[in-house]
Amino acid sequence: MNHYKNFQQWNALKEKIHSAQKQRFFRKREVWLCHVGCNVGFEQDGKGNQWLRPVMILHKFNQHVFLCVPMTTTKKQDKHYVSVIHRSKQVSAIISQIRLLDSRRLHRKTGRLDKNTFQQVCNACRTFLQQEEIR
Repeated sequence: MNHYKNFQQWNALKEKIHSAQKQRFFRKREVWLCHVGCNVGFEQDGKGNQWLRPVMILHKFNQHVFLCVPMTTTKKQDKHYVSVIHRSKQVSAIISQIRLLDSRRLHRKTGRLDKNTFQQVCNACRTFLQQEEIR
C-alpha cells in the first residue's frame, strides 16, 4: 500500500491552525470534526482538503488540550473498534488510535454522545489499554 500523501498541503494548513487564536469551548462526550491531519503510515488521517475526521472527546485536561478517540463510518468489528450510534448513524470509535490533541484543531461540534454510549467507549478504551499493558 503506497498511496500518495500530500504532506506539504497539510503542513500549510497546520501552520494556519497553529496560528489561530480562536478559543474553542468543548466538553467530554462531545463529537467534533477535527483537523486530524495527514499522518504517517497507518495512523488515522483526516479526510478532504481540511483533513477532518470526527473525534469523541474522552477527557478535557484544560481549555487547550484533550484526549480523544477518532471515529469512522467504516463498520469494523474487533477489539480495536467500538460501534456506536451518532446522529442516527452507525459509526465506529477507533480505540487503537486514542490521542492527545490541541483545541485549535477543533473545527465544528457535531453533537454529544449519551452517557451510556460514552461509558461504553470509555470501558472499551480502559480494557484495550489494560490488555496492552500486560503484553
